Amino acid sequence: MPGGGLSITESYGSGGTKTGDSKEIKQANELYNTTFQMNNVANNLVDSLKQSKVGAVGSTINALDSLGSQIGQVAESFGVSKNFEDKGTGAIDKVMQKNFNLSKEAVNYGKVKSASINLAYLMARVDEPGGRFTDRDIALKMEEIGLGSNPQKTIEILNNAVQLRNKNASFAYKTLTGKDMPGFDILDEEEKKKKAVDPLNLGF
Repeated sequence: MPGGGLSITESYGSGGTKTGDSKEIKQANELYNTTFQMNNVANNLVDSLKQSKVGAVGSTINALDSLGSQIGQVAESFGVSKNFEDKGTGAIDKVMQKNFNLSKEAVNYGKVKSASINLAYLMARVDEPGGRFTDRDIALKMEEIGLGSNPQKTIEILNNAVQLRNKNASFAYKTLTGKDMPGFDILDEEEKKKKAVDPLNLGF
């Protein structure tokens, strides 16, 4: 598994022992791995946007263009080809043209569109593990996670969206396993500031 997760036999809660083959363990591992990969590609996108030296419109487009293959491979491993259906509503193209100010005739339009769909799909998978999504669902998710031409706004909204999903995934993981989800810092910014001032939680 890319990010780790539970394996072999896990004992937790009042229910005793559940094996690595149990439905709950499989769901927890899938949730953990999807969340891990979502964080990885989102962090890489944010890093690329921070380092970009091009204009406001071009930076997000170029970042998605350059990361498209990585994002696509991750989304494919979680079943985007089976669980996403384009019903031909044009909803995604409308978001692309409105938020990116990018015409269909642009050289990298297809790559940016594909990367955007795949990133939105990954986040949709964290929200609804095992769900099936249409182009309208993905277009709404693209809007929600802030994919657009303004890199600063994209970074801010994307960070908040990832943080929210980490918290939700952590709660779901603990519900399934009785254990905290490993490997994720899900503290919000205010909690991080408090920890920095009062790392031992002494109340000062």
